[in-house]
Amino acid sequence: MLICFVSFVPGFIVVSEIVGFVVYGEFTYAEASQIHDKYIDLPTDAREIVLHKYASGHAVKFQTSQESLEEWMNQVTESRRKYTDAIPFQRHEEIEELLIDEFIMRFEQYEWSYPSDVVVYRGWHSQRGAGFDVWFSHSNKTCYISAGYW
Repeated sequence: MLICFVSFVPGFIVVSEIVGFVVYGEFTYAEASQIHDKYIDLPTDAREIVLHKYASGHAVKFQTSQESLEEWMNQVTESRRKYTDAIPFQRHEEIEELLIDEFIMRFEQYEWSYPSDVVVYRGWHSQRGAGFDVWFSHSNKTCYISAGYW
């Protein structure tokens, strides 16, 4: 029995590390159609995608137009209405220093710079904390999403 346990634990650790290496980390895609992950939902015209996945969520940066982003946010809101009283994305006006601090907290580890013209949209959030926020820079048409799952 002890031999089984002693051989199982190292085997489990090795398999966990291999799965984690394949499932989590940084991934790049030329366009949204290349992503085949049910947790990653982006506008169909998203391009130049950099995705950082971790066990409880993801951070993603991509290029898109404001029109496409707004259409996608409306679609996400409608799809969530099946499950909850989803409210539409809301443009969030905060003191700029708070926006900078939050952006740095969420994205600095990926070396993504804070765009001076960023607008934040608060997305759907569950009572347990799952949900996401969208950051969009009009000048360079870059979108940043911070998402958490529970």
